[in-house]
Amino acid sequence: MKDIEAIHIGYRERVGARYLGYRRVLLQVALSLYLVLGLLLPASAQALGTSSTQGLPVQLSPEAQISFLAAAPSAEASYTLYGHAGLRVQDAVQGLDVTFNYGIFNFDDDFTIRFTQGKTDYLVVPMPTEAYLAEYLSRGAVREVTLLTDSLQRAQLWARLLDNIRPENATYRYNAFRNNCSTRPIDLYLETLPGYDPKQGAPSFYYVDPADSVPPRSWRSVINELEAPSPWLVFGTDLAMGRELDELMTLRDQFFIPLTAAELLTKLFVCYPTAEGPRKLRPVLSARWLEAPAGVTPPPAPVEGSFWSELLAPLPVFSLLLIASLGHFILRFQRRRLPGIMEGLIFLLAGLAGTLLCFIVFVSEHPMTYPNMAVLALNPLYLVSFVLQLGGGRWMWLRRLIYRAELVLLLLCPLLAYLTGQTLHPAMYLLIAALALWILARLLYLMPRPRPELDPR
Repeated sequence: MKDIEAIHIGYRERVGARYLGYRRVLLQVALSLYLVLGLLLPASAQALGTSSTQGLPVQLSPEAQISFLAAAPSAEASYTLYGHAGLRVQDAVQGLDVTFNYGIFNFDDDFTIRFTQGKTDYLVVPMPTEAYLAEYLSRGAVREVTLLTDSLQRAQLWARLLDNIRPENATYRYNAFRNNCSTRPIDLYLETLPGYDPKQGAPSFYYVDPADSVPPRSWRSVINELEAPSPWLVFGTDLAMGRELDELMTLRDQFFIPLTAAELLTKLFVCYPTAEGPRKLRPVLSARWLEAPAGVTPPPAPVEGSFWSELLAPLPVFSLLLIASLGHFILRFQRRRLPGIMEGLIFLLAGLAGTLLCFIVFVSEHPMTYPNMAVLALNPLYLVSFVLQLGGGRWMWLRRLIYRAELVLLLLCPLLAYLTGQTLHPAMYLLIAALALWILARLLYLMPRPRPELDPR
């Protein structure tokens, strides 16, 4: 059993890295075999169920409890910046203590391609709570919020959990904002509230004490704050996410952040419709912070980035690019002869980035990417410019036309973003200015050169 739990400790989100080594692939294979064998139950639990329940009991005793586990965000990796959540079920009578983890990546298909397409399929896996806590307490704090339930709701919720882990149901389409490891456990709790009738409407929330309320914030501001340890991730998110990310979040929306959800649950009433009329209750029975087990050292406090990491952040990098673009434009303005390889390289990189961005915005299933004014500044037109530049002096009229079109789109990007309420990353304005200078320099180069005056003698 210790070896099995060691697999869980090492597996959870470390396999979330985009590039897997052989060691991580072995962990995936080990976990797959583990699921097939149905060994995800502590040794002391009673195996009252069938193989379809992975050895978990079919029913809970009246003494069972259900709680929401919220792990604090960690700067360990980009995929840990949001934190993590799980649904814990304890049944002392049956010796059961298991946490349902909705955050296991599914690598059955090509993960990189599917991730780009927005087809982020995740698995729900029941795992020993001891193994779950050993991993997340080693990263930071974990808060346990015991949910208020009666025996009927616990029975319904348990049946839903067992149904979730069946092989045909274990994989689900992950949505980072509205269907993730934090929202799914809370949705299960809300959907099994006594008498809740979804036909009558959705549950609503409001603060028990109005003094606890805080002004609503936009999705973008909250996400930028969570991703702050990784400046390039902030830039990439701002680039790929559209205007919808600037809308204000409701209380229900904020549940996508595990630690925020745990905090809100302790301060909110939930009002939900039933056939007999609306009901309200406080969903939390108790809340506590869990301590790291003996021998586990809490993570050190975050340190400020090094000189080089700060220098290579988006703002400094694009500032340097803008300075280089200005110098290049001045030389072109002075009619200096310069190799076109640098302009070609800039257009190639901008075209590749624009093609990927357009795919994410218009084709992929990623949420909140459309509409996105950033595609006006970065789009596949730059690839066309690059290809035509390789052709030398041919198609000159078409090249000038495309350069002018790109310049107009660059100017429209910040204007339409402002008018539609979309926030652009500050570095994006530097990139727009730099690309505009490269295009103007190219137009200057393609302008007819004045002929020397003839000597009247």
